[in-house]
Amino acid sequence: MSTLRDYQKRHIELRQDHLESLAEARVVTKNPILQDNPDKFKKATEKEIRRILRNEQISRSHKSICRVLKPQIAQSGLSKIDIPSTSTKGHLADPKTWSGPWETINDPAKTASEICKANSSQYHQANNTPFACELLRSYFGLNSNGPRVEQLLAAKLPPPEIMDTLLPETRAIIHTLSSFPAAPKLDTGITQDKFQSLYNILPEKISSSPSGRHLGHYKAIAKSDELSYIWASMMSLPHIAGFSQSAGGR
Repeated sequence: MSTLRDYQKRHIELRQDHLESLAEARVVTKNPILQDNPDKFKKATEKEIRRILRNEQISRSHKSICRVLKPQIAQSGLSKIDIPSTSTKGHLADPKTWSGPWETINDPAKTASEICKANSSQYHQANNTPFACELLRSYFGLNSNGPRVEQLLAAKLPPPEIMDTLLPETRAIIHTLSSFPAAPKLDTGITQDKFQSLYNILPEKISSSPSGRHLGHYKAIAKSDELSYIWASMMSLPHIAGFSQSAGGR
């Protein structure tokens, strides 16, 4: 079985194989008729490979220029944020609708404080909704994960002393939730074949994940059955064991 170091030693060869398959896929997508003419198909593929390599070289050049001209921006991490100026006076304005002056924050401590205030406002929008207030909060649980949630999904409504205190719209929602059909059991396992079939067809321009790994890394992994099996297994674990991969290290 090949090891990670073996693949690292062959990264140039593997990268070339990936570019060729990517170029062929793009040519087929743009002009499927070329597959019937091997010579034209080969020339179109070579042209597409040169175009991909040229774009990558331009991107690397832009990054190098940015590091020299704007080193403060080229550094990793968040260096500044722009906020509505009134937010510094205790009033947190909505950036989506704000039309007044803006203020740039460069101080790390102040940046963290402003981000925390924005997050607090964003993630507490449900505080005053019916299921986050009494009596429903105690009845269903703070996170709506108490045993009575299963009873509701099994068509058992809360008692009248609770239902009679609710708004008609809230009662309608509860009645709707109690009438849902049983959810089917879904297959959440990710197999090696599923992993490879997905990443082989995804365009490489798709954004990187929060991990910082570019999609090209996953497309290269999909070329190897061993690595695809390992990654598919790791991606299946959160669904099986019920945890989030983002909670761990990168």
